[in-house]
Amino acid sequence: MGPLAVHITFRLADGRVLCRTSADRRRVARSFVERDRCFKLIVFRIVDNHLHALVAVDRDDAAEFARRVEISIQLSLRPGVHFSPAHYTLVESQRHLRHAFDYILDQEPRHGLDLDPLHDGSNLPDLLGMRTIGTFTATNVRELLPRVTRADLTKRLPSPEVLDETQPLGFRELPYLADGAAAAFGLRRIQGLLPEALIARIAAVRVGLRFAPVGLVARALGISPSTVRRLRRHEVSEVVIEAVEAQARARAAAGIGAANF
Repeated sequence: MGPLAVHITFRLADGRVLCRTSADRRRVARSFVERDRCFKLIVFRIVDNHLHALVAVDRDDAAEFARRVEISIQLSLRPGVHFSPAHYTLVESQRHLRHAFDYILDQEPRHGLDLDPLHDGSNLPDLLGMRTIGTFTATNVRELLPRVTRADLTKRLPSPEVLDETQPLGFRELPYLADGAAAAFGLRRIQGLLPEALIARIAAVRVGLRFAPVGLVARALGISPSTVRRLRRHEVSEVVIEAVEAQARARAAAGIGAANF
């Protein structure tokens, strides 16, 4: 009988810092979630000089998952150095599975770091509905770790109250709206030709216009007023709106990602 999952640890050969910015962490996060066409990803976390992932596959498939993640990171970040051989730990009990899940999400406190308090470099935002690219991992966690509660997850945010949807956004969150919309889609920024970037801009416009005039929303998002008027005619799902709002609240509360306008 095979393992329940495999815990994979990655690092570059010279131990250098891989992700220096939130934008870099988002790009690497996409490298993890976009590999789940054939793998059951449970959780991942990017630390300063290493990465962790927990995947519900056997040892051979874990090696293939690691290979594809490493190739994707090399193509997106071009770190200039190859990866060391990944380290694999077989997870063979439910207790070990839960321990590995908590261990991976709690990497920064364990190492005495506070580089990524909003978890751009993990799938915690996907598990909490704050990001749209890896929501399937929430299904995986519910299936494999049914005792993980929402309270278990929200305690890892600096301000769990940012998920309180009864609190409307206001001018305090406006400078953080662009970065919040980018984070909700795992993007470096909301500009660009990617379809997800367009949806992120539409969502940011619709959120911003709930409490601010066209001109201020345009300045906050780095687009023209005429573009704001054009984009507000498009609809996006409420799930996307909620993710953008949660990210804007979280960034305003933490003082991370303000636009200079």
